[in-house]
Amino acid sequence: LLPAQDSVDMRWLSNWLGIARRRLQMASMDECRGLGVLPGVVPPVPLRPAVRVLAYPSLCSLDCVIASAGHKEWRTVIKQPKTSLPSLVRVAGQGTFEWLPDPALSLQTLDAAFKLSLQDSTVVDIPDLMANDEFA
Repeated sequence: LLPAQDSVDMRWLSNWLGIARRRLQMASMDECRGLGVLPGVVPPVPLRPAVRVLAYPSLCSLDCVIASAGHKEWRTVIKQPKTSLPSLVRVAGQGTFEWLPDPALSLQTLDAAFKLSLQDSTVVDIPDLMANDEFA
């Protein structure tokens, strides 16, 4: 789930999920029909037990979300999405719900990963290396 003006960064999402980008795709028309809905109007609740609902954290700051209700002429008004969205999934009695981390913070995560990789490495200062007789 994400705000209508946003689009899913499939590369970032595949990295976050830990799967190859080529294996990640939006639901096909047939898959949507198999859920009993049309593409573009899939509701924010799991329609099958194995469905995992993922939501962008930017939805947390909104007072109200107007979401699809499974039909192009119907809408669902969700007040206080931060607490209501996880509750909707729980009440549906199937599937799971997770707030995604903020994709804008990905670079900080990569920096943290780089710093972590350096913890087990030996870092040599270039002037110290040049002062070594072996390289003089």
